[in-house]
Amino acid sequence: MRVHARTMRRAVWVALVVLAGCAQPPKPLYMWENFPRQQYDALLREGVSPLEQI
Repeated sequence: MRVHARTMRRAVWVALVVLAGCAQPPKPLYMWENFPRQQYDALLREGVSPLEQI
């Protein structure tokens, strides 16, 4: 019985390590690095205060 419990514990640890290895980090909601620079510059409106933009 003691050997069986030790084997089960090892199996659980191995399963956790395998599942943790398969985990992927969360992907960002927005992909700004692909945003065209021209659109970014047009929407940025440098020199204009936030109140003027509203």
